[in-house]
Amino acid sequence: MREAVILRLVDRAWIADALTAANADPDGLDSALVRAEDIAASGTHRSEVECGLPVEAFVHRIDLDEVALTITLDLASLLARAASGPVLAPAVPMSLRRNGRNRPIFLETNSSVPRRDAELIALVADARRWIDDLMQGRAKTVAEITEREGLRPRAVSRILPLALLAPDIAAAILEGRQPADLTARRLREVPELPLDWSEQRGILSLPSA
Repeated sequence: MREAVILRLVDRAWIADALTAANADPDGLDSALVRAEDIAASGTHRSEVECGLPVEAFVHRIDLDEVALTITLDLASLLARAASGPVLAPAVPMSLRRNGRNRPIFLETNSSVPRRDAELIALVADARRWIDDLMQGRAKTVAEITEREGLRPRAVSRILPLALLAPDIAAAILEGRQPADLTARRLREVPELPLDWSEQRGILSLPSA
């Protein structure tokens, strides 16, 4: 259950859609997304005391039947202004798997549900836009793009190779079908993205096309 909540808290598109549907203040959306990521990180890498709120605090309701468990989250704690009532996000479905007779029951999140990551999509879109700028002559050098975008040195150089992602990898990212651990941070930290599409799939933990 904890893992399912953390996966939702790092899903920027899902959080944004949930808060928008709940008529949350648009001005506080960016800070809410940052707070969600910080709390998720506190639940996986750091002490929760540092962030002040455990991930379980977002669980509003749990429904259980013979084959599935459904968690409903309350995202009110992410908002800068206190909400008058619960800010309920779409339920998180989980399937039940029994590990042998008289063994513990394990929970599995529904991995078939798309998780569109706005930051990840923007990263690939930037790479495509910048390489098109270079090819069409709208920018003469990588340094020119770096200065235009106000980025740190080498930032553009690290991102540009993402324009050469295999078509099925790019499609998976655009449609939200990427592995849960394929984040914008991880993509930025790939030391050198190979041109070979099968090697790309191996590095990014994606199935062969």
